[in-house]
Amino acid sequence: FVSALIAVNVVGFAVGTVQWVKDNDSAVFWLEALEVSSAFIFLTEWLGRLWVAPEERLYRGPWGRLRYASSFHSVLDLFAILPTLTDPFVPGDFPSATFLRSLRLLRLLRGSVYARALSRYMAILGRCMPTFGLTFAIALVTWVVMSVGMYYAERFNPDPEMREHYRSVPESMWITLLNLSGESPLCRYQLGGRLLSVAIGLFAAAFFAIPVGIMAGAFEQDFGLDDDEEGGGEEE
Repeated sequence: FVSALIAVNVVGFAVGTVQWVKDNDSAVFWLEALEVSSAFIFLTEWLGRLWVAPEERLYRGPWGRLRYASSFHSVLDLFAILPTLTDPFVPGDFPSATFLRSLRLLRLLRGSVYARALSRYMAILGRCMPTFGLTFAIALVTWVVMSVGMYYAERFNPDPEMREHYRSVPESMWITLLNLSGESPLCRYQLGGRLLSVAIGLFAAAFFAIPVGIMAGAFEQDFGLDDDEEGGGEEE
């Protein structure tokens, strides 16, 4: 039931951003009714889980409920409910209003639904963080170096449109970042820019492939350990 309600809420959130729906008072009323009723159900369920939290060994003791309330999954659930609680006090044209309302999408990751899978994913991600950190540092250095190179190669490009994007290193960094992501919004490069673009394309492929390979290997190792444990249990 909870999963179905989350799906309905996400669809309602998406539909609520359509202009003709915003202009339809009846549709707005029903979407708001769905939001309020769903938030009430989610909040009631969260309070119920908070009440019975001491039944689990991890949350036993005088501070058990507080530990549960401050846990990652519990806080995630509260943030998913937060937009409904703040809507009456945040005007629609307030800069943070849209951001707060977008937090409704966190219901897709509610701890009670995906707690085990999310915990496993975060554990695997944590084991990969040192390698990710090194990859990020190399990518950052490459981005800056390539941006400087493209600045010197294209700042005197005869095409004014091309030259406009390489008037300074910061301006060059934006286009270079797009190139590193696999996009090529510009094409009328000079010889130096073309050679650097080839290098950027090669580095970009590596930057995407390395993190994917690391995560794939970590997942394979993690699930391989599960298979070994199951095999050991069967032998016993």
